[in-house]
Amino acid sequence: MYAALAVANLSTSSATHPQLVEEEVLRHLVPILQSEEVQEVIAYVLNALGNFACSNIMWHELQQMNAADGILTILKQTQREEIRINCLFCLANLTADPWHRKWMMGKEVYEIIWGYMQDPNYNIMWYSLAILRGLAVESEAQELFPSMGLVPLLTGMCNSQCPQTLKTLSMDLLLHFSMYKGNAGMMMEKEVSQVIELAGRGTGHVEYVPIGVAIIANICESVDLHDRIVRTVQDLRYLARYKRSLASTASDNRHVIRALMLLSLSPKYHHVILTTGAMANVCPIAMTERLSIAMRANALQMMAAVCATHPTTPTATDVIDLMFLICNSMENVDIRRAAALVIANASSDASNLANLAHKPYLEALSIAISKSQDSVLVDYLMQFFHNIVKLDGKCGSALAVSSCFGLFSLMFRVSNHGLFPSSVCCCSYNQACSQPVASTVTSSTMQGPQCMLQKTVAELFSWRSCRNTGTSQVTR
Repeated sequence: MYAALAVANLSTSSATHPQLVEEEVLRHLVPILQSEEVQEVIAYVLNALGNFACSNIMWHELQQMNAADGILTILKQTQREEIRINCLFCLANLTADPWHRKWMMGKEVYEIIWGYMQDPNYNIMWYSLAILRGLAVESEAQELFPSMGLVPLLTGMCNSQCPQTLKTLSMDLLLHFSMYKGNAGMMMEKEVSQVIELAGRGTGHVEYVPIGVAIIANICESVDLHDRIVRTVQDLRYLARYKRSLASTASDNRHVIRALMLLSLSPKYHHVILTTGAMANVCPIAMTERLSIAMRANALQMMAAVCATHPTTPTATDVIDLMFLICNSMENVDIRRAAALVIANASSDASNLANLAHKPYLEALSIAISKSQDSVLVDYLMQFFHNIVKLDGKCGSALAVSSCFGLFSLMFRVSNHGLFPSSVCCCSYNQACSQPVASTVTSSTMQGPQCMLQKTVAELFSWRSCRNTGTSQVTR
């Protein structure tokens, strides 16, 4: 018994785990689960295994020795509360391992755990929720668990006076459920949406702000629900307050920007996005290299979408930043594309020419085109040149004089290597040389590639999370 207690206490420090792996401690511990040892020894062994489950260096051997099956057998048979708690503790930490998650889903462990969801013992209830939260990383669980009636229980906890730790687990589960698109409609039901909005506003506990905003962003991936989202979340301006300090709220900002970017896929709500004041922060975010590529690209994609209906959105300062991002060959390609799409859509309005049609800008963009190997970037920039030439014949003259080398270089590569659609390039170049009479150019033709780009990046950078439930120390 004392040996088991010693190992249990040693297991609370992750620094000891590599040495214990070398000593093959699991080879000695796991068989005890199926032995006739006294209950105290079983309790200590379970606690040690639960702590070891926090280290991925232990996962393979735990799999090989079928430890989870032994733990599950004890959970079904034991009448002792302490051992039941330790079994749940082990399983909760094992959900951090993808292999064990799939094993538990295959064994329908959630059916057993469901019986403990409303246990009067707080620890049993907490670890049961932790197991379900861990399993909810799997898409199968995200689809299945809501159908079991779990959502009303979670919203009830969030609205009750239960301990904060249970509310946190409940919010985590709702977050995981929101990752499955089939649950989007359910997440918009009144009782659930109220919990989500209160979390996003920080009402009651500021810790839930990133979770609430991330859930809203996940729901926004369903474009057909945008009407209900705007009706339900009556005032989206509260989202904007989390972008004031990039240093302190980078995580919150990431979800705010993604939510607004996805909402921008519905043009009729562009005015709603503009009321949040988010546009003033788009270029500062895009220019901040320490922020994630996803966040920077999503911010620019949001501005590009809004520019399709409100082309005067970028300011003169924004244009300077956008030109830098486009012409910086070391910049991420998604960011360069999104910045190019912004100026392409902005160039559809003649009032923007004062900011866009500067000779240094035209020369820099011409050089960027001539050196680019990215067909999407070139296409957006050609749309930009097409628009400004159509709006002002003087731009055509300036472009023909100052940018001939870049455009001729591009056309040469097109004809010899077929890098880009030559019809688009030649058409744009002919427009530049012919100096046509200015005419109104709408940005509707650019909404196709704009929306496709946004959708692709949105799906690529959707936020996912999975946490361990920590360790528990045993004292004699």
